[in-house]
Amino acid sequence: VGGASLLIALLAGVRSGYFARLVEDPPARWKAGVAGVALGCLLGATLATKTPPVTQGNLLVLAVDSMRPDIIEGDEAFPNFAAIANDSAVFDDAYTVMARTFPSWVSMLTGQYPHTHGIRHMFPSPQNLARPRASVISALRARGYRTAVISDFAGDIFSRIELGFEEVRVPRFTLWSNVALGGLKLHYHLLPYVLNALGASRNFPLLKLWERLADPSALTDEVWRWIANGDGRPFALVVFYSAAHFPYAVPYPWYASETHADYDGPSRYHKAAWVDSNRAPGEEEQAQALALYRGGLRATDAAVGDLVSRLKDAGLYDTTSLVVTADHGENLYEDGFGIGHGDHLRGTVSTRIPLYLKPAGAISARRVPNTVRSIDLGPTLARLGGVALPAAEGSSLLALAAGKTRASDPPVFFETGLWFLNPEAQVLENRTLPFMSGFGSFTVDPDTKDIYLDPALEDDFLVAKHRAVLQDGWKLAYVPTRDKVRWELYDTAHDPLEQTDVAEKNPDRVDVLKPMLRGFILADPEMHPLADWFVPRHVR
Repeated sequence: VGGASLLIALLAGVRSGYFARLVEDPPARWKAGVAGVALGCLLGATLATKTPPVTQGNLLVLAVDSMRPDIIEGDEAFPNFAAIANDSAVFDDAYTVMARTFPSWVSMLTGQYPHTHGIRHMFPSPQNLARPRASVISALRARGYRTAVISDFAGDIFSRIELGFEEVRVPRFTLWSNVALGGLKLHYHLLPYVLNALGASRNFPLLKLWERLADPSALTDEVWRWIANGDGRPFALVVFYSAAHFPYAVPYPWYASETHADYDGPSRYHKAAWVDSNRAPGEEEQAQALALYRGGLRATDAAVGDLVSRLKDAGLYDTTSLVVTADHGENLYEDGFGIGHGDHLRGTVSTRIPLYLKPAGAISARRVPNTVRSIDLGPTLARLGGVALPAAEGSSLLALAAGKTRASDPPVFFETGLWFLNPEAQVLENRTLPFMSGFGSFTVDPDTKDIYLDPALEDDFLVAKHRAVLQDGWKLAYVPTRDKVRWELYDTAHDPLEQTDVAEKNPDRVDVLKPMLRGFILADPEMHPLADWFVPRHVR
């Protein structure tokens, strides 16, 4: 019996004991107390095991922050992701259009590139956030779906923007919440014992914001409570797990599932910060970071398996269209890439994402080799839910999932995010336009206490962005620096880590891709060319 059931049982026992005092006979008093506890346990168990209504046409998106497909696929340590893949169309060449959580999610749910929907980094202004945006969730809600997003610390972005969710069960990131959380963090030796007894997400929602307390199993429990309390409407639910996000801190036993017992460095329970961008930490620290990251993925795999098992037991698995994906991948010190995501566009480990699609009912599981984009998810969900998403720049993937072919794949365009912290990436040496001074580059809304980028820096941010286009195995990158603009070309088929710029040897390929990338950059209504750079239109 769960914690709620135990509490009900204890309260019932206390209450029955009170009435038992009216009974003079001690055995009768004892029997009354036991009966009260038993009744409470029965009632609590009934509430804890409520059966959800079986609804048709449900949509469930299970996303894992920073999850890399090359890590989970073909590895016996992730059996539940493999089981879903065996029921799904698996897109082997899927990419996020921006490897930062906030812009990536808005792109997925609107089907638009960041310059269209306007969320270009993690800290947009209140005025930007107030802009109306048409998302697939809004359309599904208007059609009668019960909609929600449930997440832990990485999902705070959903609390800051209106995307149509009827319920938003995520922590809120503000100046106030960070100050309040800082007070709780002072008691980090005591908190694990308190939270195990009382539960974190249900009774202390602020603690969902703490990046060291991500617990995929607790999130699955919260998700199941939401599903079990359905009202008969089909649901459209986004679940976003954070355990694989930096600093890769997960509960026991998962934090130790991949690590070496003899490790005695600063990253025993979570990845310690590393601030020297001129060199990477030693091999032991790099191995520990990878092990912790894998531990986060293993914990999430187990939690996802538990959720799928509950869906099957309730008769909901076959009536639910299921998507497994990620907002972006993760650099884990490969060949000077540093750690994290969104700082540069070299390689594919931070931009390539898993994408499994299992429509409701039966589908012939297959591998889909076509190149697809995260902006294709919104139109795909719209088609599954029978709604329209007319402003989307992506396209539905249902035909590809069903085995149809297309003559050619559209190009994928990428852009970088903010460098508000010193990126640990050697590949960025002499390849940036520095314009920020850490946390001093942010301001706070006096009413909401939301934190956002100083508006005076927005122009510099747009000028400094790297952009790239990928098509047919070739990637061309636009890299602005103080003295010149670099146009770098990589043959991704033969050089997947993109170590060698082959622009000079392949001028014909540059001539094909450069107009495409220029056209993408100038499709942003804010931008125009100035010499070799691209700058906001009001800049002369």
